[in-house]
Amino acid sequence: MVPIENRDLGMVFQSFALWPHMTVQEHVEFPLKSRKKADWPAAKKEAAVSQAIHDMGLDALADRYPGKLSGGQRQRVSLARAIVSKPSILLMDEPLSALDAELKINMRKEFQDIHRRTGAIIIYVTHDQSEALAMADRILVMRHGDIEQLGTPEEIYTHPENEFVATFVSKCNLLHGTWQGNDFYVAGHPLVYRDTGVAGTLKEKGLYPVRPEQFHITHDGPGLEATITNRQFHGREIHYAVICGKEQFRVFARAGEVFAPGESVRLVFTA
Repeated sequence: MVPIENRDLGMVFQSFALWPHMTVQEHVEFPLKSRKKADWPAAKKEAAVSQAIHDMGLDALADRYPGKLSGGQRQRVSLARAIVSKPSILLMDEPLSALDAELKINMRKEFQDIHRRTGAIIIYVTHDQSEALAMADRILVMRHGDIEQLGTPEEIYTHPENEFVATFVSKCNLLHGTWQGNDFYVAGHPLVYRDTGVAGTLKEKGLYPVRPEQFHITHDGPGLEATITNRQFHGREIHYAVICGKEQFRVFARAGEVFAPGESVRLVFTA
């Protein structure tokens, strides 16, 4: 096992971990003072620091202290410090949790740019499913220290392997019923759904996962009878909470025809 001080790692902390008495430049210089970078010539260190500061858009802030920086700027300092030594692996511990929504979107692109520019492997820990789906090449879903599923974002989202992944990542509605071959008979309804690649573990439990966007809300058609209980406007989408028998489901519909809480509707499955 390689001692931790000899591992070629960069680290971005959730809290940024900036020292109040050090300037932006001093933070970025700090990793190059370690023993494993002692053989770097002074000119190489200076060039690496200048490049990291420039890549993170911090040229005009090099002499500032953390107390004079915004949240996004502090995050960029943390990133510059992590990449200055050109590590082969970057560890990121929920680095966006302290930022507002707009900054999060901008920083996602920044992380992807860093990955392309440096070629470093990035191991990114997050509880935010949208972050993982948007940025990852591969996602490892864990619960209580156990691996639940490993795959591409598309595989994880469209073909969850168990109930936890289906509800945590894909926000699936889990319908109960009976499987007969490739046909799923919905409990309490005269409906049959075809197999669309449902995992064996879900079939064994008599479940069929339906993502919120796979239900179409209408007033007629071969669908599940339901009642709207809540509505939230999200710009291009409207998010509905509906009750179907004893089950509470989520439906994401395109902004268009609007249904009111208390309205009786049908949920039509569109694979």
